Amino acid sequence: MYDIIGDVHGHATALESLLRHLGYRYNRGAFRFPGNRRQVIFLGDFIDRGPKIVETLTIVQAMLDGGSASAVIGNHEYNALIWHTPDGKGGWLRTHTDVHLKQHRATLEQFGLDPNDPADTKGVLDGGSLTTVGARRLREELSWLRRLPLYLENDVLRVVHAAWSDAAVSALEETVRGTVRFEPRFSLLDDTFLYRSAYGKYRESWAVEILLKGIEIGLPGGAHYRDKEGASRFRTRVRWWIDPATLVAKPMVTMADVAMPPADRELATLPVAQRYLERFPGYRDQRPVFFGHYWFLPPAAPVESRAACLDYSIARDGWLCAYRYDGEPVLTREGFTAVDAAGRVVQ
Repeated sequence: MYDIIGDVHGHATALESLLRHLGYRYNRGAFRFPGNRRQVIFLGDFIDRGPKIVETLTIVQAMLDGGSASAVIGNHEYNALIWHTPDGKGGWLRTHTDVHLKQHRATLEQFGLDPNDPADTKGVLDGGSLTTVGARRLREELSWLRRLPLYLENDVLRVVHAAWSDAAVSALEETVRGTVRFEPRFSLLDDTFLYRSAYGKYRESWAVEILLKGIEIGLPGGAHYRDKEGASRFRTRVRWWIDPATLVAKPMVTMADVAMPPADRELATLPVAQRYLERFPGYRDQRPVFFGHYWFLPPAAPVESRAACLDYSIARDGWLCAYRYDGEPVLTREGFTAVDAAGRVVQ
């Protein structure tokens, strides 16, 4: 069966330790489970923030190329792709602001690029010649990461980086039909799709935003909060996996019931509009869904009986988590395994 691993963010030491603890061994150039009886599924966010980004990509790429793992793309890989891709107007699909540069700085530095040098931060996917080995390596890695799907599903499970949305998946299928030669989940391989995904006015952008960054709702009455980067936010992500029936039963639903931090702390008493509750997404499929992205805090446990987040904040002194899935209809706390940044088993 499968071992699903959450956001690594360049913590190769923790990743190698976790793989070994799960029973994987280095063999023929990649970590593999003996007899190929199990396979890893990675939830994306391999790059940025951590100390061993290049090493992490080497481990992951070898496993995918060797057939012992599969993966979905995370928002950090996607952001890097559009950060490095020209928009055809003299700029980039993701603007090179100080905030965006800060998020991507560790990756640039570890590939030997100077984040303070305009020549090194102009983007490596502009089609021009690259003068350094690090820049050429980064272009190769981004081109490889672009091949990762936006989501995965089979007869027993579903996997996505941030939020499973039937509407977003359907939108991809409708958007690419007749225009892209790839399956919808591989739409980022198409240049036109990648371009349109970077601009909010397009349906491609709406779908990618949900799958890779989550589902948001507007805060009532002009309320706002400041995120970890100090920016004012008038919308907040929601715990899209919650069973809507549990919300309908409440006499009043507030942001504390549905929002992700920090809105659930700072704006806890704000009511959620009835019109939104009536279309709250929830998760209704019988197959369990696994995702990352949300910076949960240890200890690890399912968020619903058929939903598990595996991002437990390894990049903020938390854990790198895996769920050992063997086809059970109800996910359990016992299915989680975790190590800290030093590779010590903690759960």
